[in-house]
Amino acid sequence: MTISDFDYPYKIELIKVTEGYTDQSTGEWIEGSTTTQEIRGHLQEITAKELQRLPEGEYSIGDRRLYTDADAEVGDVVRITEPDGSTTEWIIKAIEKNYHQLSKLGISRKSLLLKPKT
Repeated sequence: MTISDFDYPYKIELIKVTEGYTDQSTGEWIEGSTTTQEIRGHLQEITAKELQRLPEGEYSIGDRRLYTDADAEVGDVVRITEPDGSTTEWIIKAIEKNYHQLSKLGISRKSLLLKPKT
C-alpha cells in the first residue's frame, strides 16, 4: 500500500493564472496566461472539529482540504471532477504545513484549504 492509494479517484486540475501587466521599460501591455495541469491528492471536506481551530468566519462546512505535492499557491484554482461527472472550481485560500511524518518516508505533501469559486 502506498500513500497514493488514498488519493481522490477522479480528475483534479490545478489552474495557475498569471495576470497581465504593463512592462515598465516599454509601456507595452503583456498579456497574462493560464496553465492547467492534472494533479493528484487526497480530498476531504473540512470537518466541524477542524472549523473550531481555523480562523473564525473564514471557512464553513462544505469547504474542502486537498493534500497534495503539487506546486500550488494561494489564489490558484483547483478544478475537481465530482463523482457524478460534473466539475466544480475551488480557490486555494491557504496552504498549511507539510506533514513531517510523511517527509520521514520521503513523501512531501501539504494541505491546501479550498473555498468554492463564486
